[in-house]
Amino acid sequence: MSLDKSIYLEDYGHMQAVDPFLSLWLAEQSGKIRKGSIIVLVAAGTGWTWGATVLQRIS
Repeated sequence: MSLDKSIYLEDYGHMQAVDPFLSLWLAEQSGKIRKGSIIVLVAAGTGWTWGATVLQRIS
């Protein structure tokens, strides 16, 4: 995946449950999400904690 299609929170750091919501907002603000975009959110924590979600913008 190219870096122009992803968000890395280097200016914010890790904020646990807030990370996916901030990433979505930053992607929206930077024009990376458009109508029909498929968005994948992936999160990993300490130990066996992980999560993934796939979204599609419809409007």
